[in-house]
Amino acid sequence: MIHLNWISRLLLGIAFPVPCAICSHSTPDPLCEACFKSLRHRNRCILCLKPLGVSGCKTCSKRLGIDGFKALSSYDELGKWILFTKMEEFPPTLFPWWEFLPGEFTSAKYDLIFIPSSKGDHWMENGLPDELRNSLLSALDRNPSKLSQKLLNRKERKENGVNLFIPRDDFEKGSKKALLIDDVMSTGTSMRTCVSLLRSLGYQQIYGFILAFQNLRDRSTGYNANSNM
Repeated sequence: MIHLNWISRLLLGIAFPVPCAICSHSTPDPLCEACFKSLRHRNRCILCLKPLGVSGCKTCSKRLGIDGFKALSSYDELGKWILFTKMEEFPPTLFPWWEFLPGEFTSAKYDLIFIPSSKGDHWMENGLPDELRNSLLSALDRNPSKLSQKLLNRKERKENGVNLFIPRDDFEKGSKKALLIDDVMSTGTSMRTCVSLLRSLGYQQIYGFILAFQNLRDRSTGYNANSNM
Protein backbone atom coordinates (compact mmCIF):
# COMPACT_ATOMS: atom_id res chain seq x y z
CA MET A 1 0.00 0.00 0.00
CA ILE A 2 1.37 3.42 -0.92
CA HIS A 3 1.85 5.74 2.03
CA LEU A 4 -0.28 8.90 1.81
CA ASN A 5 2.51 11.04 3.28
CA TRP A 6 4.82 9.76 0.53
CA ILE A 7 2.31 10.79 -2.17
CA SER A 8 1.93 14.23 -0.58
CA ARG A 9 5.67 14.71 -0.39
CA LEU A 10 6.14 13.56 -3.99
CA LEU A 11 3.57 16.07 -5.27
CA LEU A 12 5.05 18.85 -3.14
CA GLY A 13 8.52 17.99 -4.40
CA ILE A 14 7.41 18.35 -8.00
CA ALA A 15 5.53 21.61 -7.37
CA PHE A 16 8.08 23.09 -4.97
CA PRO A 17 11.61 21.79 -5.58
CA VAL A 18 13.91 21.67 -2.55
CA PRO A 19 17.70 21.98 -2.17
CA CYS A 20 19.59 18.73 -2.63
CA ALA A 21 20.70 17.36 0.76
CA ILE A 22 24.33 17.37 -0.40
CA CYS A 23 24.93 20.02 -3.07
CA SER A 24 21.91 22.33 -2.43
CA HIS A 25 20.89 22.38 -6.10
CA SER A 26 17.16 22.54 -6.70
CA THR A 27 15.57 19.08 -7.00
CA PRO A 28 12.16 17.44 -6.42
CA ASP A 29 13.88 14.67 -4.42
CA PRO A 30 16.07 14.74 -1.31
CA LEU A 31 19.09 14.11 -3.56
CA CYS A 32 19.71 15.41 -7.06
CA GLU A 33 20.52 12.87 -9.74
CA ALA A 34 24.23 13.77 -9.75
CA CYS A 35 24.66 13.27 -5.99
CA PHE A 36 22.60 10.08 -6.05
CA LYS A 37 24.93 8.65 -8.71
CA SER A 38 27.97 9.89 -6.80
CA LEU A 39 26.93 7.96 -3.70
CA ARG A 40 26.11 4.87 -5.75
CA HIS A 41 29.53 4.80 -7.41
CA ARG A 42 31.60 5.70 -4.35
CA ASN A 43 34.39 3.12 -4.23
CA ARG A 44 36.25 4.10 -1.06
CA CYS A 45 35.18 3.87 2.56
CA ILE A 46 33.99 7.19 3.93
CA LEU A 47 35.64 6.39 7.29
CA CYS A 48 39.13 5.12 6.45
CA LEU A 49 39.34 5.85 2.69
CA LYS A 50 40.31 2.24 1.94
CA PRO A 51 38.87 0.63 -1.25
CA LEU A 52 35.43 -0.97 -0.92
CA GLY A 53 34.97 -4.62 -1.88
CA VAL A 54 31.90 -6.81 -2.37
CA SER A 55 31.37 -6.86 1.41
CA GLY A 56 32.16 -3.17 1.93
CA CYS A 57 35.22 -2.07 3.89
CA LYS A 58 37.43 -4.86 5.25
CA THR A 59 39.31 -2.50 7.57
CA CYS A 60 36.21 -1.10 9.29
CA SER A 61 34.56 -4.54 9.34
CA LYS A 62 37.50 -5.83 11.35
CA ARG A 63 37.37 -2.88 13.75
CA LEU A 64 33.67 -3.48 14.36
CA GLY A 65 34.01 -7.26 14.62
CA ILE A 66 31.67 -8.01 11.71
CA ASP A 67 31.87 -9.70 8.32
CA GLY A 68 31.08 -6.68 6.15
CA PHE A 69 30.46 -2.97 6.63
CA LYS A 70 29.57 0.10 4.59
CA ALA A 71 28.99 3.72 5.57
CA LEU A 72 27.13 5.47 2.77
CA SER A 73 28.13 9.06 3.53
CA SER A 74 29.54 11.51 6.04
CA TYR A 75 27.21 13.33 8.43
CA ASP A 76 28.10 16.59 6.70
CA GLU A 77 26.51 15.18 3.55
CA LEU A 78 23.29 13.54 4.77
CA GLY A 79 22.94 14.74 8.37
CA LYS A 80 20.42 17.50 7.66
CA TRP A 81 18.27 15.23 5.49
CA ILE A 82 18.28 12.52 8.17
CA LEU A 83 17.16 14.99 10.84
CA PHE A 84 14.43 16.40 8.60
CA THR A 85 13.10 12.96 7.68
CA LYS A 86 13.05 11.81 11.31
CA MET A 87 11.27 14.95 12.52
CA GLU A 88 8.68 14.93 9.73
CA GLU A 89 8.14 11.14 10.05
CA PHE A 90 8.13 10.77 6.26
CA PRO A 91 9.07 7.37 4.81
CA PRO A 92 12.45 7.54 3.02
CA THR A 93 10.94 6.11 -0.19
CA LEU A 94 12.21 9.01 -2.29
CA PHE A 95 15.72 8.05 -1.16
CA PRO A 96 15.84 4.22 -1.37
CA TRP A 97 18.89 3.60 0.82
CA TRP A 98 18.59 -0.16 0.28
CA GLU A 99 19.80 0.31 -3.29
CA PHE A 100 23.23 1.17 -1.88
CA LEU A 101 23.69 -2.16 -0.05
CA PRO A 102 26.76 -4.09 -1.28
CA GLY A 103 25.91 -7.21 -3.24
CA GLU A 104 27.23 -9.65 -0.65
CA PHE A 105 24.87 -8.16 1.97
CA THR A 106 21.86 -9.25 -0.05
CA SER A 107 23.11 -12.35 -1.89
CA ALA A 108 21.75 -14.81 0.70
CA LYS A 109 18.93 -15.01 3.23
CA TYR A 110 19.48 -12.86 6.30
CA ASP A 111 17.55 -11.26 9.13
CA LEU A 112 17.21 -7.51 8.67
CA ILE A 113 17.72 -5.91 12.08
CA PHE A 114 17.67 -2.19 12.89
CA ILE A 115 19.64 -0.93 15.88
CA PRO A 116 16.86 -0.12 18.37
CA SER A 117 15.87 3.50 18.76
CA SER A 118 15.13 5.05 22.14
CA LYS A 119 11.74 6.08 20.68
CA GLY A 120 10.66 2.63 19.50
CA ASP A 121 10.61 1.49 15.87
CA HIS A 122 13.42 2.77 13.67
CA TRP A 123 12.35 5.43 11.15
CA MET A 124 14.30 3.69 8.38
CA GLU A 125 11.79 0.82 8.48
CA ASN A 126 9.24 3.08 6.78
CA GLY A 127 8.83 2.56 3.05
CA LEU A 128 10.73 -0.73 2.86
CA PRO A 129 10.00 -2.79 -0.27
CA ASP A 130 8.31 -6.15 0.33
CA GLU A 131 11.44 -8.22 -0.28
CA LEU A 132 13.20 -6.42 2.57
CA ARG A 133 10.18 -6.18 4.85
CA ASN A 134 9.83 -9.96 4.66
CA SER A 135 13.31 -10.23 6.20
CA LEU A 136 12.65 -7.62 8.89
CA LEU A 137 13.11 -8.97 12.42
CA SER A 138 12.54 -7.08 15.67
CA ALA A 139 15.24 -8.87 17.64
CA LEU A 140 16.45 -6.30 20.17
CA ASP A 141 15.12 -3.66 22.53
CA ARG A 142 16.80 -0.69 24.13
CA ASN A 143 17.69 -1.27 27.76
CA PRO A 144 15.28 1.11 29.57
CA SER A 145 17.79 1.66 32.38
CA LYS A 146 20.37 3.18 30.00
CA LEU A 147 20.79 6.82 28.97
CA SER A 148 20.49 7.92 25.36
CA GLN A 149 23.88 7.83 23.65
CA LYS A 150 23.14 11.22 22.08
CA LEU A 151 23.41 12.88 25.49
CA LEU A 152 26.92 11.56 26.19
CA ASN A 153 30.46 12.33 25.14
CA ARG A 154 32.80 9.80 23.54
CA LYS A 155 34.08 8.27 26.80
CA GLU A 156 30.64 8.16 28.40
CA ARG A 157 29.17 6.45 25.34
CA LYS A 158 31.59 3.55 25.65
CA GLU A 159 30.77 3.13 29.34
CA ASN A 160 27.03 3.41 28.73
CA GLY A 161 27.28 0.91 25.87
CA VAL A 162 27.61 -2.08 28.18
CA ASN A 163 24.28 -3.95 28.08
CA LEU A 164 22.80 -1.09 26.07
CA PHE A 165 20.47 -3.54 24.28
CA ILE A 166 18.58 -6.65 25.35
CA PRO A 167 16.97 -9.45 23.29
CA ARG A 168 13.21 -9.26 22.90
CA ASP A 169 11.14 -11.84 24.75
CA ASP A 170 9.52 -13.03 21.51
CA PHE A 171 12.81 -13.20 19.58
CA GLU A 172 13.12 -16.10 17.12
CA LYS A 173 16.11 -16.17 14.80
CA GLY A 174 15.10 -16.72 11.16
CA SER A 175 18.58 -17.07 9.69
CA LYS A 176 22.24 -17.51 10.67
CA LYS A 177 23.03 -14.21 8.97
CA ALA A 178 22.08 -10.72 10.13
CA LEU A 179 22.11 -7.35 8.35
CA LEU A 180 22.42 -4.65 11.02
CA ILE A 181 21.20 -1.18 9.98
CA ASP A 182 21.36 2.29 11.53
CA ASP A 183 21.17 5.88 10.35
CA VAL A 184 24.15 7.52 12.10
CA MET A 185 27.27 6.11 13.72
CA SER A 186 29.87 8.06 15.70
CA THR A 187 31.94 5.97 18.12
CA GLY A 188 30.62 2.62 16.91
CA THR A 189 29.60 1.62 20.45
CA SER A 190 25.97 0.85 19.59
CA MET A 191 27.02 -1.22 16.57
CA ARG A 192 29.58 -3.23 18.56
CA THR A 193 27.15 -3.83 21.42
CA CYS A 194 24.48 -5.11 19.01
CA VAL A 195 27.02 -7.31 17.23
CA SER A 196 28.16 -8.88 20.50
CA LEU A 197 24.58 -9.59 21.53
CA LEU A 198 23.66 -11.04 18.13
CA ARG A 199 26.72 -13.31 18.25
CA SER A 200 25.56 -14.62 21.61
CA LEU A 201 22.14 -15.29 20.08
CA GLY A 202 23.69 -17.56 17.46
CA TYR A 203 24.31 -15.37 14.41
CA GLN A 204 27.36 -16.60 12.49
CA GLN A 205 27.64 -13.81 9.93
CA ILE A 206 26.79 -10.16 10.58
CA TYR A 207 26.94 -7.26 8.14
CA GLY A 208 26.58 -3.58 9.05
CA PHE A 209 25.27 -0.63 7.05
CA ILE A 210 24.85 3.01 8.10
CA LEU A 211 23.66 6.09 6.26
CA ALA A 212 26.17 8.53 7.76
CA PHE A 213 29.29 8.62 9.91
CA GLN A 214 29.61 11.50 12.40
CA ASN A 215 33.01 12.13 13.93
CA LEU A 216 32.64 13.48 17.47
CA ARG A 217 36.28 14.55 17.59
CA ASP A 218 36.22 16.82 14.56
CA ARG A 219 32.94 17.11 12.69
CA SER A 220 34.45 19.39 10.08
CA THR A 221 37.26 17.15 8.81
CA GLY A 222 35.73 13.70 9.13
CA TYR A 223 37.23 10.42 10.23
CA ASN A 224 40.75 10.06 11.54
CA ALA A 225 41.98 6.85 9.91
CA ASN A 226 44.56 6.35 12.67
CA SER A 227 41.99 6.43 15.47
CA ASN A 228 39.98 3.51 16.86
CA MET A 229 36.59 4.72 15.66
